[in-house]
Amino acid sequence: MKRIYIIIFSIVLFCTKTIAQTMVWTKKANPANQSINSIVFNNTGTQVLSGTNCHPASIRIYNKNTGAINWDYTVGEDYLCIMGVTFSSNAQYIATIEEFGNIFLFSNSSTLPIPIDTINIGTQYAFSIAIAPNNLHLAVGGSNNMLKLYEISSGKLIKEFNTLQNWVTSVAFSIDGKFILSGGSDNRVKIWNMDGTIYKTLSGHTDDITQVKVTPDNLYVLSSSKDNTIKMWDFKTGELLKTFTVHNDDVNGFDISSNGKMVVTASSDETSKIFNINDGSILASFGVKDSGAINTVAWSPTENFIVTGNSKSDVVLWDLSAKVSIKTPNEIETNITISPNPAYGFITINGNKKFTEVQIIDNLGELILHANINDNKIDVSKLSNGLYYIKLFNSDGDWVCEKIIKQ
Repeated sequence: MKRIYIIIFSIVLFCTKTIAQTMVWTKKANPANQSINSIVFNNTGTQVLSGTNCHPASIRIYNKNTGAINWDYTVGEDYLCIMGVTFSSNAQYIATIEEFGNIFLFSNSSTLPIPIDTINIGTQYAFSIAIAPNNLHLAVGGSNNMLKLYEISSGKLIKEFNTLQNWVTSVAFSIDGKFILSGGSDNRVKIWNMDGTIYKTLSGHTDDITQVKVTPDNLYVLSSSKDNTIKMWDFKTGELLKTFTVHNDDVNGFDISSNGKMVVTASSDETSKIFNINDGSILASFGVKDSGAINTVAWSPTENFIVTGNSKSDVVLWDLSAKVSIKTPNEIETNITISPNPAYGFITINGNKKFTEVQIIDNLGELILHANINDNKIDVSKLSNGLYYIKLFNSDGDWVCEKIIKQ
């Protein structure tokens, strides 16, 4: 029954405001196919960085265009899993956090990354890492309520925050670098001043926080949780503004588009979804069949590419439709008819709109045809008999969706 619901849901999504996505390439992140815990793009969107479970744990860099593995680093047997990875905003540093509380810091200014420091943060476990926008400091979160701030150049501990959150499962900096955010296993998000004093506590989730981020305009905080939701908060006041329920299982992470208008998710229900941050409408749903949980996701800062990492060690790059990079398609409010319907050979779109592109999906949710059209005519003669959904686009990217029966 669950599989039937998914098919119906996919068809409904097709005839709402959606974004097309194509798998560009997929690579394994680990020689033993260990689960991926963290994945990010560099500042130019040309490289992808991943970190995995153990043993052995792997840290890899991929060429975004080709999927080629440019760097393959195996973590020593004395260490456990890589829980978080990140580039500095100038891409000069790579920082990773190992499960037993070791920061592995690399210089990324040469052809290949070079290890420059290992810092033990002194906790039983560690889960998350972030580099400040000024590229001078990094923050890590771990067990025992621990959030710590370090100087990158010296490895010196700058500040220790007692968060009272038990496990600090996610950390992030505000866009202006004036605040640190922590999400914890106490179901709360906290915003900290850099001097260690609390600025805001955001309560409302009912399970562990999995990720926290700030929107590019620095106005809102977003948080994901094992309670299957993403919440949006006012940064200044701490007020809960919206709750997005787009999955039926844990939301393991998310990322925000560079224009701040869309969010992409990673979930244990084996899908990623893109939704509009203003109204919560789902724009896309995608994933690799039978791949297990999607643990982590990143949105390219410069282009319409998304990368996902799953529990079966698949790094997957997805290409979004170029025509929806900033705006999403708007459904046309118009009366059109398709004839003949039932259809046999060619069908004609009747109405006062000219369409230039068509997508056809079958009743199982599979995309059958994506093509340009002329004179509002479409050849459906090669389609098997059955029910189909026809999505028609004009030159502005606006669209309308209709049903036909092929006989």
